[in-house]
Amino acid sequence: MPTKTILRGLAATAALLVTGTAFYSATEGLSAVDAFYFAGATLTTLGYGDIVPTTDVSKVFTVFYALAGIGVIFYVFGKIVHIFCTKSFAPRKR
Repeated sequence: MPTKTILRGLAATAALLVTGTAFYSATEGLSAVDAFYFAGATLTTLGYGDIVPTTDVSKVFTVFYALAGIGVIFYVFGKIVHIFCTKSFAPRKR
């Protein structure tokens, strides 16, 4: 069922946000709000540049974190688009 796939993808996105928030809070010394903000901006590849990783460990983590986030988010959006396209534009069977 497609909705289960979407829910799993959203759960994976939430898990990535929690992981990123915890990591950046611990390694960069950011507050929970700032760490969440930076994790979300990195996960969505917005990258405002107002907060940046300062340690080598954080820089390496950020590369893999962004790659994982891109994959998960594109997967979820792809499934959502697929559901809308197949339901809206598929010819009806007679």
